[in-house]
Amino acid sequence: RGNGIADDTANPDLFIQESDLTPALRAAGVTAGTRILSLSTANQSVIPGLGPVDATNTNGNATLTFMGGLLTSTQNFPVNISTKNVATPLPLKTKNFTLTLTPTTGEITGTFLHTDTKKPTFKATTIQKPGDYQGTYGFFMSVPPNAMSTAGQAGAAMLLPRP
Repeated sequence: RGNGIADDTANPDLFIQESDLTPALRAAGVTAGTRILSLSTANQSVIPGLGPVDATNTNGNATLTFMGGLLTSTQNFPVNISTKNVATPLPLKTKNFTLTLTPTTGEITGTFLHTDTKKPTFKATTIQKPGDYQGTYGFFMSVPPNAMSTAGQAGAAMLLPRP
């Protein structure tokens, strides 16, 4: 219906209860028993499975990981993501990566410091459905040595909650 809520009784994990129905939900035609597919609230990030924000600003509550794409090793960057979907790269004021989260779509974009000292862009999207593939996955392209080169390669980008 365009409001992030759909009727789907095949999977009984998240259903609207009668006590959850607000006037706005009732006006949209939502009834008790309607399954919630994706609904980010003021107290929950669009990124599933996050723990509380790391108050020490050391480890973060998520890790942004890059691999492949001509990297000499896997690159892991800590990040805090608040319940208001504000992403804070760690350590504070780091120049190693940028991260922008779009709460309405669950997409993330940004740049990171590649092991070749260039800063490729990355893009990823969030899979909220519970299961083995829940998380945020995407790609980056390594930056070729010059405009005429075809030496760049694709690599993987992931944003996952810290255990």
